Amino acid sequence: RAMALDPSKGRDAKHGDYSAFVWGAETPDGTLWVDADLERRPVAKIIDDTFRLIEAFPVDGFAVESNQFQELLADDMLRVSRERGVVLPMYKFHNYINKKVRIRRCGSRLAQRRIRFKANSPGARLLVDQLMAFGEESK
Repeated sequence: RAMALDPSKGRDAKHGDYSAFVWGAETPDGTLWVDADLERRPVAKIIDDTFRLIEAFPVDGFAVESNQFQELLADDMLRVSRERGVVLPMYKFHNYINKKVRIRRCGSRLAQRRIRFKANSPGARLLVDQLMAFGEESK
């Protein structure tokens, strides 16, 4: 069980981009079951939503991009976790791989139907819509 955050606060982020929490688990047959929460939100709400989502879906790891300014966000999250007495199993990572490459890496699993998105989840639906739109843009 893991969760990742793309805060959409980096150098190449566009104003109004969604911050995206994506979480799920891999079953023994290798299928990823995924849900998501995408929203345009300020930094304070990103931090609050982190703890709301971690409480609802406890994870073994929480990955957050820590390029440039986003390192400060990750540090704030760790500070808040200490203040709240909540363990946040954070893994900071610097993401230097082009977004198109990262999305294409999901292609083989998607083609094999080994990524499944939670039904009736507005966030998962928006994530799927974005993946499909990306596929159309790439043609």
